[in-house]
Amino acid sequence: MMSSYGLKVNGKIFAMFGRRQFVTKLPKERVDALVSVGDGKRFDPGHDRLTKEWVGRWRREGRLGGARQGRLRFREARQVVS
Repeated sequence: MMSSYGLKVNGKIFAMFGRRQFVTKLPKERVDALVSVGDGKRFDPGHDRLTKEWVGRWRREGRLGGARQGRLRFREARQVVS
């Protein structure tokens, strides 16, 4: 499904940068919540099939939107796979 490139814990990828966005693995319910309030987009690995447990944040004007939010999401994703 996905490449083996990314940040890993115990051999499991929890975050990566792909398709011009920072992508993290979170529980489906959390992804649903982020998408519903417009704070993320479901990740499409390139075959027009959106993932259920991966959420991305598009770049805004050359910067990732909300560095603080990105760090919080990074930590949350790391805990999910730990």
